Amino acid sequence: MEATARVVVALGRLKGLFLEVPDARLSLAEASRIAGLDSDVCQSILAALEDVRFIKREPDGSYCKRYVDAEPHAGERFAAPSRRASRLRSVQPPSQSNPA
Repeated sequence: MEATARVVVALGRLKGLFLEVPDARLSLAEASRIAGLDSDVCQSILAALEDVRFIKREPDGSYCKRYVDAEPHAGERFAAPSRRASRLRSVQPPSQSNPA
């Protein structure tokens, strides 16, 4: 499997887990294991998910789902998404071909 496809699959796994288990809290090591990626690549994915405000990092280092009704942290309300988040949004999953 090509590297980009692996990242897309890993991203789907992590997002799916946070959506299916709303109170999930993952450490970087746990997220890396679930994603099937090394910790450096997984850290980049988690950081991008933070940038788009899908998850947040807790003071203990764990990651959890961010909720829309949650009050933003100081200075966060007007923060622009980083370039990393823009790249994450531009990654498209591989097309699914349906043989007719």
